[in-house]
Amino acid sequence: MRKRAKAKNPKRELSPDEGVVRSASVTDEHFSDSPSQERHASRSTLSTESKTDTVYLEDVMDEHKRPIALVCEVMNPEYQDPMLVSQYIGLPKLLKGVLLSWSTAQGPGYFPFSFWPEDVPTLDMTAALSCMSFVQKGDYVNLARVDPILLGSKSIPAKSPRAIICIGQTPAICVMPVSTVVSNIIQPNSKNYKLLSGYPHGQEIDRVAGVLRMVFGHTKFNAPLAMNVLTFQTLPPKATSSPIRNFRGFGSSSTGSSSRASGSYFSSVRVYDAREVDFNLTRDIDKMESLPLFEEEIPAGSFAVVGHSISSYEDSVPGEYGLSFNILWVILLGCP
Repeated sequence: MRKRAKAKNPKRELSPDEGVVRSASVTDEHFSDSPSQERHASRSTLSTESKTDTVYLEDVMDEHKRPIALVCEVMNPEYQDPMLVSQYIGLPKLLKGVLLSWSTAQGPGYFPFSFWPEDVPTLDMTAALSCMSFVQKGDYVNLARVDPILLGSKSIPAKSPRAIICIGQTPAICVMPVSTVVSNIIQPNSKNYKLLSGYPHGQEIDRVAGVLRMVFGHTKFNAPLAMNVLTFQTLPPKATSSPIRNFRGFGSSSTGSSSRASGSYFSSVRVYDAREVDFNLTRDIDKMESLPLFEEEIPAGSFAVVGHSISSYEDSVPGEYGLSFNILWVILLGCP
């Protein structure tokens, strides 16, 4: 990876009411509470504490069968950013999965990719687009792009059984680009968790939810998701509040490295700094360790790619399943 020339992207001029993709069939209310971003208003409490021990490759067993989608149930032009529309052509058909938020509070929606040139003028948009279009390389996989036929679900024998996503017999390392909200990577939070939270991009989160359904075999999951912010951390998520940026983004129809697949609370979470290099995720993901380290908390509103593992477990309520997004590392591409 060679250093890139410093060049600012031209600022995009916004009309006074810009900030969402307009549609006669979409209201502002839809953006904060989309049809299948289901919530637990009917329950006074929700246990989001999953049971995650550190996962080792030799513990993996029992592959689950995957359903097949004859018609794609997740693609919706209303949720697609104009800069990403061409990337959705020809993607695998997916069944609809649902990520259940633990919070009933409304959020601003999912992050529109076309906001980046104004929000972070120094962001290399070619590099950012490479992160969105990344599919799979070795054990690294983008659930928003991959064909679920390449993935498997493996059960982990433990006191509290769970399942992880694998590629072959190896736990998959998933990648997700986000607009960051809260960083506790250097200094753990009050509960001793290292975490990074952020807004996923519009339409991307729907595809992730669909792949999770097809891989794990469950339609709905309790997720570490609140007000459109997803939390990745070194221990299973707790129900905590996060500051929410004041913008209106995309809705969603789906949200109501190492052989280890998760990190413990004392794990080091490395942040690789790709801001000043010619970076392409497909070309360079297996060379990330050659990047310099960013040794501060990541500023809110940064473009970051989160490397993580995902596990599913049976929740405390019979018949319900939860998800853990276990942070492993981060690649930072741009800061405000």
